Amino acid sequence: MKSTSFNRLLATTALAAVLSLPVTAHALPVLFGAATTGGTSLSNIEPGQTITAATLLQLQAPDGSIITIEPGSVFTLTGEGDSISIELQSGAVRVASSGMPISVSRGGVTVTTAGGAFSAYGNDSGGLDGRVNQGTATVQNGSGAREFARGEGYEANETNIAGTFTPPAPGSTQFAQQTGPDDDMDYSPADQQGSSGSAIVEEAAGGSGGSGGYGGTPPVTGVVVPLEGDEDTGYSVVYAADAIGIDARDPAKVTIGANGELNEYDLEPGMPERLERNSNDSLERGNSGNAVFIERWAGGETRGNYFNDNNGTLFSNMGRTSYQGFHLAYGKPTADMPATGVATYTLAAATKPTIDDGSFAPGTFSGEMSVLFGPSLGIGIDFDIDMPGDHVYNIRTPGGVANPTTGGIYWDAAARIFRVNSITMAQGGAACPTASCEAVVYGLFGGTEASDIGVSYQIIDFSIHYDDLFRAKRISGAAAFSQASYDADGGPDTPDPIQSGAVDALLVASPSNVKWYGGVYYIPQINFQSGKNLGLQNDIVAWGDDGAVTFIQATESSFASFERGTAVTADLYGTEYLQIGRWNGGDIDVFLGGNQSISPNGYQGIVYLVGNMLGTTLRPENIIATYELAGATAPIFAGGNFAPGVFDGTAAIQFGAYGANAKMGLDATVTMDEGGDIVVYNISTTGGTTTPGTSEITVFGSQIAASYQVQAPNGVACSGTAVNCQVVISGLLAGPQAREAGIRYTVGNTAANSIYGAAIFARDDAGDTLDGYLMGMTYAIRSPQSGVLAGSFGDISAGATDITIIGNEVKEIHGFNNSYAPGDVTVSEVGGVQSVISWQRWSDGQIGGQSFGNPRTTVLGEDQSMHVLAWSPATNLPTEGVATYTLAGSTSPTVADGSLAPGTFAGEMAVAFGFASTKIGLDLDVSIGGHTYNIVTTGGTATPGSSQISLGSFSGFSSTLDVAAGGVACPDAACQAKVAGALAGSGASHAALAYTISANGNPTAKAVQGVAGFERGAVVVP
Repeated sequence: MKSTSFNRLLATTALAAVLSLPVTAHALPVLFGAATTGGTSLSNIEPGQTITAATLLQLQAPDGSIITIEPGSVFTLTGEGDSISIELQSGAVRVASSGMPISVSRGGVTVTTAGGAFSAYGNDSGGLDGRVNQGTATVQNGSGAREFARGEGYEANETNIAGTFTPPAPGSTQFAQQTGPDDDMDYSPADQQGSSGSAIVEEAAGGSGGSGGYGGTPPVTGVVVPLEGDEDTGYSVVYAADAIGIDARDPAKVTIGANGELNEYDLEPGMPERLERNSNDSLERGNSGNAVFIERWAGGETRGNYFNDNNGTLFSNMGRTSYQGFHLAYGKPTADMPATGVATYTLAAATKPTIDDGSFAPGTFSGEMSVLFGPSLGIGIDFDIDMPGDHVYNIRTPGGVANPTTGGIYWDAAARIFRVNSITMAQGGAACPTASCEAVVYGLFGGTEASDIGVSYQIIDFSIHYDDLFRAKRISGAAAFSQASYDADGGPDTPDPIQSGAVDALLVASPSNVKWYGGVYYIPQINFQSGKNLGLQNDIVAWGDDGAVTFIQATESSFASFERGTAVTADLYGTEYLQIGRWNGGDIDVFLGGNQSISPNGYQGIVYLVGNMLGTTLRPENIIATYELAGATAPIFAGGNFAPGVFDGTAAIQFGAYGANAKMGLDATVTMDEGGDIVVYNISTTGGTTTPGTSEITVFGSQIAASYQVQAPNGVACSGTAVNCQVVISGLLAGPQAREAGIRYTVGNTAANSIYGAAIFARDDAGDTLDGYLMGMTYAIRSPQSGVLAGSFGDISAGATDITIIGNEVKEIHGFNNSYAPGDVTVSEVGGVQSVISWQRWSDGQIGGQSFGNPRTTVLGEDQSMHVLAWSPATNLPTEGVATYTLAGSTSPTVADGSLAPGTFAGEMAVAFGFASTKIGLDLDVSIGGHTYNIVTTGGTATPGSSQISLGSFSGFSSTLDVAAGGVACPDAACQAKVAGALAGSGASHAALAYTISANGNPTAKAVQGVAGFERGAVVVP
């Protein structure tokens, strides 16, 4: 958890957003410092802006991650959605991720972490140098990628990645220096060494004639106390303080004075942070078993080096009155953590809790803790902080000490440091004026077999304004605990794996499109991430023989991947278009900036929703569609503290005009048994399903997204009565006519205590006309051109299209900004093979569908025709041999202007398969008006290997062939046939062909047109 030369400044205290939705870019708020673009000062950094950091600058991501930029650095924020990326032109950046993937790029080098911390300096070769301070980071360039772990440095340019980086000597005045013989020569000689006291601190504390705003005795400032004491190495440190927040440092060297006071901590190895107590008093010193130690620095001024400054006051020189405090807990990490069991801890010592601005005297602390040891560390907390004349604050995890929480806990096994974020606080007192108040607790294990715990804590309400020194009404403190009991077999029984459900049908993947939508929630959280969204390019989903999804990869957004491994799937439900489930009860392999394995029990798991999203142009228009619940995962708590619950509900979607956003109304409840208390969370939207147009849930194209609040019961997810409870929903529409709607949801005010689940709703108002929907098919249309028939279009074809086919009859084709439907025409000569190929002829009526949102107006005569052909591109093609394709069916050829009665079609195809080149042989006879056109390739079907037609992409082919002149299509000397088609089905079981015959092969008034399907015989290998 090392932060080295930069402070994350409450990086772990602001998990305000459970998940970010990939619909809009994030603007990042400036925590402190000055940022400019074009000379204009900014309070928020928008994507695309080129920014100069005028002073040391800190930005905050939606999940609480902190990005620190050195003064003078120039950068551009380029990321959006559920990840953030920064293009660095010059200078240096430090990233501390609370889970969100964050990357820094320069000169072809990209450094990325999710849940880790790293520094990145622009180097002389145009790339980046830096060090990983926490977790892992991946360094990537054009030649590959390399992962670096905590404590490792890197040097990278466009072609090389090395691991030899040493942090540069600081070169700006944000680093404070000491004076005397122990000066560290790595510090910049330009820095002002020593301290003459901070005028702003003195004034606030009542010194130098100021009126004073901070209570208590003013600090002793401008004094340099020589450092003395015994040094010892290998410590972990957690602290909480006014102005600089709450954080951890490891490994650290400590200097202990004659009376046991902490005089300095020095971040190792070779890191520039080294903070001295200096003129501060060492107050409320205490310990637990001489294994972990606590104290409060107050009444003086620290010195040494603490990476940054605020409004001209060096944090390393920050003065504190006797009513304020820098609270520390430190100790050597325990070497032998218990593998299982549950322990309780009683209070051994505590510092007096203080409020940032010293507006009232220090208070008193009492409390107890519990720990669940095992694959997922559980922490139980119940602290009371009594601030005189103000309020008694209670910091309590869900379940308290009796039921340790396993959700939302960061665990650094090497440093033995844990972190519990976003503990909901009841509204009340100066520190918690709103319902948005929360607490953060850092802790470390020391002694034999985790016999002792040291913690630092902070109570925070982010709605409170802070002053020029970043001091607000935040309460801080530290405490030490001794183990009171330990039961090696204690703790709740591990819930058994849950396996249930079945899929109604296998997912349908588009043959030429591997884009998937949806996402996953992972419980317990991984590196402080709550979940991952799918829906960019090249996302991958795989499933087993039973149809259950076994692998998910979000390639474009973060290269994150999830493999079910030995886990099983609970609450499995799926159709051709959507699938939901929950992996649990086994080892799941996860890649998030590094390989890892998680083992969720039967009450936890990875909740997923995946599907092929309905194309935006295929949505219904100007209707209200109603939906019944088709399937749902049992909702689960982040910590797995209670058994899975029950989701129930209905939905309705109000679709408007073409291209307009839709609204989804929800009448839904989540019911949880919270230790015998049955709690019902009503997450219905405004207006419910009766008036969905007033809902908070918006459907952007076919993507569902919402974040709204509902009135909450007094439950674990939203503790306290009559408070607002946050609901976050994301999902997608799928299937023809938006047949299905899938959602993922969270219910709760903090990620650690939220409820997670997924559900699929199916339309109950659409009937059987939805059967036969296929995605990713290719179609060809041969019809009169517009010059022959007003509003018509000639030769049209497209791939990877959504088509509805019932009984081999095409009911609807959706192209880009276009759709085609039979309307009131006569449909004849229908034929084909289900899901492989379909052909038919439309005539004598008006064609349906739309062109760029406008209804089609084309009217066909009795002998005029629109020839329609659709097929699924071939898979598993033979790589050698010759096959003959016999005619399976065709439409009768027609003349574009309808001047002749339809004719007849006969012929065959042959294909010479080859690994590098496949050739198509044709020998076709098209007869109409007493004339027969013979369309034949070189070698015909006898020797297709000599044909001039080669197979192309998506198993397609096209060519223009010379044909003997004559007949209605070619009364003069020139005659050509334009042919196009493809191989279709598994093993190229069928072939599709469309043709137009005219003087130049293009549609004209007298062009002859038609389509046909062929069936493959045996493949003969020479």
